[in-house]
Amino acid sequence: MEETLHYCGNSIVAGPDGEVLGRLGLAAGSMIVDIDLACIDESRTHQNYLKDLRVLKDTHVVNGADS
Repeated sequence: MEETLHYCGNSIVAGPDGEVLGRLGLAAGSMIVDIDLACIDESRTHQNYLKDLRVLKDTHVVNGADS
């Protein structure tokens, strides 16, 4: 809780395949999670979501992902 804001908690860190790598409960906290960066490239070969990216008119796309 922070003044009038009430946070719901239960934050997670998920890998590119959706596997939960770390989870916090309801109490305030922080966590450090080891992430295997090689899993990102492997996941992209099987689940290429960026190929479905569509640029909407009147929006700004970052990192050249406008094709």
